[in-house]
Amino acid sequence: AVDYESDPIMKLIVAATVNGNYAYTTVTVNLQDINDNVPTFTQDRYVSAVWEEMRRNTFVTQ
Repeated sequence: AVDYESDPIMKLIVAATVNGNYAYTTVTVNLQDINDNVPTFTQDRYVSAVWEEMRRNTFVTQ
């Protein structure tokens, strides 16, 4: 579970593929302590597409 008090930094591994070629990178998420409600996720896994032409700060998934 995501918990600011126990671990304020999360690291995610992101995979990208183009024409069968894969690349991986690590994304670091710095959590902010906004409230103490337990986060809930409706799925075990989320898949999103990020296109090369997308502008910065574009919403990807929630």
